[in-house]
Amino acid sequence: LFSWKFAVALMLMLLVHEYGHVHAMKRSGLKVRGIYFIPLLGAAAVTDETWRTRAQQAYIALSGPLWGFVLTLVPVAALPFVDEKNLPLVAAVAAWWALINLFNLLPINPLDGGRLLSSLSYSISGTLGRAVSLAAFIVCLVLAVGLEVYLFAILGLVGMVEFFSEVEVSRQARQIELAGGVGQVGAEGLAALKRRTRPLFSRNDEEKLHTMDVQRLRRLIAMTRITPMKRAAAVRWAAAYLLLTAAFVAVILLLSHRPEAAFITEILK
Repeated sequence: LFSWKFAVALMLMLLVHEYGHVHAMKRSGLKVRGIYFIPLLGAAAVTDETWRTRAQQAYIALSGPLWGFVLTLVPVAALPFVDEKNLPLVAAVAAWWALINLFNLLPINPLDGGRLLSSLSYSISGTLGRAVSLAAFIVCLVLAVGLEVYLFAILGLVGMVEFFSEVEVSRQARQIELAGGVGQVGAEGLAALKRRTRPLFSRNDEEKLHTMDVQRLRRLIAMTRITPMKRAAAVRWAAAYLLLTAAFVAVILLLSHRPEAAFITEILK
């Protein structure tokens, strides 16, 4: 577990997992800023835009674990053909790759499972979506204290920031939606109106501030137009989530007889 080969294997999984999200973002027509590696926490794929439908949100969320599962199948399939010297490393890589993706499927923000749960709950109502986000934050804190795994505390704090951000963004998006004709002038028009109601700064600062305002307003306007999932689509995405979760659990159980996977099996228990 402390060899450079294992470290490279972990980085490879993070890259492939996040590129799964990037691929889904691009296929959904979203502009991708990039993939960012976060020391001690993992990595994140970042987009400058908001998905247009809740189905797109679910597709982007599950694409990372799906690409991760395909990559995990490589060492699993290679196990019968690996010599005894390399067998421990290959088994450890397969088991830990499965665990990384299974962890990401936990239904708490900001993990992929939380994103999927958010897409399903917001398709029903905004109130339910915010309630689910708040519940996920509370669950993170309970897990952090109960299991003494303080990574959950970090996730909980990120989830809390997202929760309050969602509440504020939803409030502003609702204001734009209720504004009628004002909401139809577009992000550029709204940014220009805002500029007329505040003090002016230097030319360079004004250009930067205007760009930031336009980007934020475009996101707000896009949020007022997100299409919720229909019931049949919600059932399909929920089923895909359960199947993918079960597939990673199956990989870990398949490797449970290996000492390299014993720790992971104990976590599942």
